[in-house]
Amino acid sequence: MALPNEEKGHVHYIDALRGLAFFLVFWFHASKSIENLPNLLGDILGRGFSGVQLFFVVSALTLFNSMTNRTKNDAAPLRAYFIRRLCRVAPMFWCAIVLYAVVLGFGPRWGAPNGLETHDIAVASLFLHGFDPDALNSVVPGGWSVAVEMQFYLLLPLIFAWARTLKRAVLLFVLSLVIAIAASPAIKGLGAWLLPSEPPGLMSQFAYFSLPTQLPVFFCGIILGLLMGAERAKLRRIEACLPAGPRSRAAIAVALAVLICLPMRWTGRVEMIAGIPGHIGYGVAYALLVYALATFPFKGLVNPFFCYAGKISYSGYLLHIFVIDKAQEFLLGFPQFEALSPQVRLALLGFPALGVTMLLATITYWCVERPGVERGRRFIRKLFGPSLAAPARVAAVA
Repeated sequence: MALPNEEKGHVHYIDALRGLAFFLVFWFHASKSIENLPNLLGDILGRGFSGVQLFFVVSALTLFNSMTNRTKNDAAPLRAYFIRRLCRVAPMFWCAIVLYAVVLGFGPRWGAPNGLETHDIAVASLFLHGFDPDALNSVVPGGWSVAVEMQFYLLLPLIFAWARTLKRAVLLFVLSLVIAIAASPAIKGLGAWLLPSEPPGLMSQFAYFSLPTQLPVFFCGIILGLLMGAERAKLRRIEACLPAGPRSRAAIAVALAVLICLPMRWTGRVEMIAGIPGHIGYGVAYALLVYALATFPFKGLVNPFFCYAGKISYSGYLLHIFVIDKAQEFLLGFPQFEALSPQVRLALLGFPALGVTMLLATITYWCVERPGVERGRRFIRKLFGPSLAAPARVAAVA
């Protein structure tokens, strides 16, 4: 089993999982643009929202293992860590802010019924939009996950300092689960009190799009990281009870992931079991999927296409809603489009939009993301010396 901090920083299954997460989110949003999809197809694509939870699991796993490695070898790991995170995330997100401001303007939109204000742009630029319901998803559509990631980046050093053992990590997971269950009604109630003019639906979304609600998903990745790293002996004892061979162990992990998802209600509110939000169940299921691919890199997922999509997934995530909206506007200009079946309309919208998204994401990956990472390395080298500027053994999901 290859850990995410081996092979000179490159583990193909990690890239493939990022690619899968991007495709899940892309087809989720594409399907929402097409009315009257068959129930089964609509329900399946509708679960694509959970691609964000897959991003979170992989992010926590890679960052936790990277932090373990750098703490051993770096002289100033904490300062370098924050510089790396900012230079990895900020340049492309700032470009997305400019793009959507130019294309959409400052008029009314979902999440900002009265339009954007300069304050909203400033809040998002400082990655504080996770605390502002109006700016959360209106400045950059889908930007809530970036806000949650940045908040997690701030919290991770504290988690890392305490949760060095599996027992402590599991304890924190249970605590975060209690917080997540309580957070949603608490945030809604607080929002109704402090912001009575906000639509109730917006506050419900804001409660879901918050770190307290999403934190258990990150702990799924942290626990997996410990089992694949410092606590590997415990994982070996579990594996000793399973059939021999990586293929068999991977199949069992996938089967368990499916069983976790089966109790979920597939229409209406998604719950793992009564009272437990479904996105947490997806976090557990995706942790099992990560283990399965680490154990046996199935070529149906760990292949050049998924791996490449994973490399450009951050840009793709930030750009795909823009491309889908523009593709839909273009297709609606043809009267014949509305007369087609929903499945055909989805294909005509989705596949070209996916191709354009990946093309644009390739450009921004090389022109924005990579230069940002390199500038961060140069800055770290200038401050701390060349050893701290070495490439991270695995890039975190942004």
